[in-house]
Formats: sequence, structure tokens, C-alpha cells
Amino acid sequence: MGKEFIQKTIVDMEYDEYNGYKTKLLKGKDLDPCLCFTPKAFKEYKENNSVEVVGTVKINQRKYRDTANEGSTIPDRKKKFAKGIKGICYATSSNSFNAKMFDLYSTKPKNYVTIGYASVGNGEFVRLVRWNPIGLVVLAIIILLIICGLRGCGNNPENPFDVVNGNEITTEAPTYDDFMANNHYLYVWKSKTVTKDKPTVALINHPDNDVYLCYDIYSQDGENLDSTGAFEPNTQIDYDFYSLFRGNKGTYNLKLVVKVYDLETKEELCSKTMPVEIIVN
Repeated sequence: MGKEFIQKTIVDMEYDEYNGYKTKLLKGKDLDPCLCFTPKAFKEYKENNSVEVVGTVKINQRKYRDTANEGSTIPDRKKKFAKGIKGICYATSSNSFNAKMFDLYSTKPKNYVTIGYASVGNGEFVRLVRWNPIGLVVLAIIILLIICGLRGCGNNPENPFDVVNGNEITTEAPTYDDFMANNHYLYVWKSKTVTKDKPTVALINHPDNDVYLCYDIYSQDGENLDSTGAFEPNTQIDYDFYSLFRGNKGTYNLKLVVKVYDLETKEELCSKTMPVEIIVN
């Protein structure tokens, strides 16, 4: 192969050899404890001593597995090198007469954090790492924020103060109830039919209003099904009732809770519940 497959053994140095540097006790469920440098102390130690880091060990590796076959302790070097593994590191085991075997990586694997440096003699050390889920947690949080952000751009029943963009009013509908409190126009139909080709119904904020409107959609028995979010006067939300009911044909009696919010303060001024009917064909 043209590469040396190295073998190293962690040795427990005497405390005096660490004099003046902070150490920690390396121990595990099946390892004999030994002293090792903390990452910060090792950095200081390197400034005054000649050292070499010969590889990285995943200290929480439960069982050594060779790439040749499951039961083998003779490494398939070609496959090991392809995985970034340059050798084997041994650590004394408290549960066995044989030392525990670890893969010795040439570099620190991703999503692993350095916990210390253990001596393998002659000024050589191995980096000890443990798996750290923080990278995956951060990635999951980012994905969650993106999903929440995308949902917030459409319907957000929990927070109507996230203003959504309505469309230009192109629909004329009979006025179900001319006025709410404070002379705000409420422009609602009593019954609408939706189909696969025409799945939406216009929910309107009348041009003469000076408030945000938010339409919360409830079933007849009070289950909160969805919300438009708050949108400005002189706009409409083309709400897809066909998809809300997954195209299942039938007549659905609903309640539209129309909430009114001040344009500047976003304070809720009033609300009104309107019974409506959606027919899915």
C-alpha cells in the first residue's frame, strides 16, 4: 500500500510529568483510568515541549469492528485507509486481560469534540474525541425555523400579528353583514361551492376599512382548522377550502371568526363569528 499502518498504546504517565499543567482522568466503563491533558493544557504544553499528535481516537467507541469481517481483529488496511483510519490504538481494559482496540483516525471526524490528549510514549499523543450532537441540533433548529418561516408566510393561526400579503380585490360578493363594531365593513358570503378546478374562496378586507382583518376558520363543533393571518385593507386572501377538506365531497358548516386589529398598534379591537357553508363538489 505504500502506507504504514501504525499501532499505538495509551500509557499512563506519572503525575509529576504533568507538573504545572491541568490534567483530567480518562476513564470509561471498561477502561483502566489514566491521566491525560485537557485541550487547553495541551496547547500550553506544546509551547514548551516537542510533541506530535499521531492520530485521533473516538473514545466512546463501544466495540472494535474491522472492515474485513465482523469477527476479525486483522484489519483490512485498504478499506481502513479509505475511511481515514491510519492505525489501531490500544487502551488498557479493566474488564479483560486484553487491551481494548480503537480505530486511529488521521484527522478529527465531523461532529466530534476534543476532550483531551493521551500519551502513547516518546513525545507522541493521541487526540481523544467524543461524539457531539450540537451540530445536528443546530441543523435541526435551522430546518425547524425554515419550516416555521414558510408556514408563517401563509397561514398562522397562533399569531395573527404576522401580517400576510393579500391579493388585489377582484371578487365581488354579497355583504353578509354590513358593519361590525366601530363601522368596520365585514364582507362575507353565506354559502360557497368549491371544486378541484376552482378550489378557493375570497376572504376580503373591504377597501373602506382602516384595520387588519384575520379570518380564523372553525368547524361547527369549535375545532380550530386554520387561519389566514392578518391582512391589510383593500386586499383579499384566496383561501383553498378544497384542499382544507382534501377534496372530500360534502357540505361543511363552518364558523368564521373575523378578528379586527389596529393598523398601527396591532391591538385587537373586536371580533365577530359568522356561520358559513362550504360545499365541496
